[in-house]
Amino acid sequence: MGQIVLKSYKDSWHEQVVQLYLAVTAKYKHAIFWWPGPEENHDNVYCAFDGEILVGKGQVQVITIQSQDEAGEYEGTKDGTVESYHQIYMNIKLRPEVSNQEEVFQLLYGALYERALVLAQDLPKTHSVQLCVGNHQAEQENSALFEKCGFTPMYRQYEMEKELNRVQEAPDLQIPELQFIQTALESSDEEQRYLRTESTIWPEYPLGLHRLRQLKGRTDFTSFAALDPDNQLVASVMVCQENEKSGSIEEVFVVPAWRKKGIATHLIRYGLQYLQEKGYTAARLSVQTKNEKALELYQSLGFTISGEEHRYGKDLIKIDSLSHR
Repeated sequence: MGQIVLKSYKDSWHEQVVQLYLAVTAKYKHAIFWWPGPEENHDNVYCAFDGEILVGKGQVQVITIQSQDEAGEYEGTKDGTVESYHQIYMNIKLRPEVSNQEEVFQLLYGALYERALVLAQDLPKTHSVQLCVGNHQAEQENSALFEKCGFTPMYRQYEMEKELNRVQEAPDLQIPELQFIQTALESSDEEQRYLRTESTIWPEYPLGLHRLRQLKGRTDFTSFAALDPDNQLVASVMVCQENEKSGSIEEVFVVPAWRKKGIATHLIRYGLQYLQEKGYTAARLSVQTKNEKALELYQSLGFTISGEEHRYGKDLIKIDSLSHR
């Protein structure tokens, strides 16, 4: 192998990225592979070349941005006792036949780490910044390289899938106190109401406005929700496009006081019906492996496990020092 050269991505290299994807997925069928995306994202994409051959690609992207509410308490925490993070994810993929995998990986990782520090400077200085990665369970060699760089396991999640050729129409659910609605969360008030409730469900990993708007920007986005008599959100399911053939079920939750009443099942069925009407042939979702009740619910709706993703993280910036480690 000759000298490895890193370059920022150019559209003219798209076919080489396709060949990299084919090489990676030939070994790991369900590898977590990121595509470079639009031109404004190209500063976050690095390509490793051995001569004219693309031997690896790395990307970094801000996924979750937390902010402070007007009262000065952190959104995404419950009375300030649980720390939440801004999260920047990275993805590095190498050609399996490359002889010195670790050398190429370290070159890409070093460039992405420095880019992550630049991106972190634009984030609110209210929360620590966490650097994260997600890999399919089979990508053990890639995950081991990240662990050598100080990443530790955060959690695991199942990837689940359901064919949409036989979706039952959502039956009426009679709960007089609740109003069931479909909404695209278009107003700022709706966004804030959603984030307030969602952050109490997952205080360690709240969605945040940045990620919410990323989801809203996806094709065919909508949500199905339940409101109580005070017009407060008690349950929600988001749906959108995953790819040309598959839709995605996202961010399913019901607040504790309203659980075990069939609300989640009801909303998911509406979501599946919506995706089928949009022409999708399958629906996908993710669930943490330790969430056994949710896993049972999804299986009862016809979802089956198609894979397992492992998430890892490490501190990039701590708010007590605002200096990188």
